[in-house]
Amino acid sequence: FAGFNIKPGTSCQHNGAYLNYYSAALRSARANAPGVLQPVLLLGLYQQNQTEYKQIAQWAGEMGAIVVGVDQLSFQNLTDKWHPTMGADHRQGPYLRMEMTNVIRDHGLFKLPGICDRHVLYTDSDVIFANEI
Repeated sequence: FAGFNIKPGTSCQHNGAYLNYYSAALRSARANAPGVLQPVLLLGLYQQNQTEYKQIAQWAGEMGAIVVGVDQLSFQNLTDKWHPTMGADHRQGPYLRMEMTNVIRDHGLFKLPGICDRHVLYTDSDVIFANEI
């Protein structure tokens, strides 16, 4: 799993920093951990551009990732309350990892063929898998 929030300028066309980082992470995972890791990308959509989501989701899906759009966190009201002056991307993005259990359950990810139902690895979007796993 990795995740980041969609925000203006993050589209494939604009080459946002998080997208560049995730691109390197996904490509290195596909090259160095084929058949070992199933990439899952959580894309935060809270108050964001759905068109950009579709572009990024299509690209990541073509690269072999399962893409899940997260409209809002299950506890979004709390992050909004705690950080009222922050942009929507920062009120959701850093907390996407906390939605993993809901995403696994809601999307049946542990029921997919070849998926280990006992281990999940969450990485930041700027991780590189430099060696074969």
